[in-house]
Amino acid sequence: MFDSRRLFVIFVAFSLLNGLTLIILSSLILQRNFLYTTFSIIDQTHFQLVKCCRYAIAIGFVLLASSILALVGGIWKRKLVCLRWYFVLTTIVFVIQLSLGLTMALVYRGGDDKLMFCNEMKCSKEWEYLQTKYHCCGDNSKTDWIGIKPIPHSCYDQNKQLYSRGCKGLLSFDDLTRLSEVTVFFSVFQFMGLLMTIRYLYELQYRKENVYMYS
Repeated sequence: MFDSRRLFVIFVAFSLLNGLTLIILSSLILQRNFLYTTFSIIDQTHFQLVKCCRYAIAIGFVLLASSILALVGGIWKRKLVCLRWYFVLTTIVFVIQLSLGLTMALVYRGGDDKLMFCNEMKCSKEWEYLQTKYHCCGDNSKTDWIGIKPIPHSCYDQNKQLYSRGCKGLLSFDDLTRLSEVTVFFSVFQFMGLLMTIRYLYELQYRKENVYMYS
């Protein structure tokens, strides 16, 4: 039979790792240089990314604070009130974290769709700026222009060589995907941890009632 206290300790340690990962990853993404000032779709996606990163950092700090509360109050001192507060905080964080991860996935899908729609609408000036400045061509590659219009001059370097890479990797979309995957991944384990917390809370409550009954 598994020791519920040990399982709870493992979960709290995992929550600490979860919080630190969200803080570090979101901070690193925010520190990247985004110099997109004229490409409207990038600006919109970048704004959403910055907002999601800030929410993720806030969630990370709440996880750190609640984990410390669980370690000190719930594991060391075995205070039921601390465990109850920890359970409430962790439940709220789980809901927000999962919602944030799904929201970032939707923002990624929406931004990618807008980029392809811009292709079809021939947003030539914006694409000219992006491809010239960052030495890229199309969304994924030069083949994205086939069937839409001739490959633009901005896809060529000074030696008339085509840029091999697409522009998608330069956008905020990839960072959104990465942060979304990490957030949803940790949310799944966060839910499993909630079940461990309920078990440990019930066991501690049961023990205290027995001590009170026979004292």
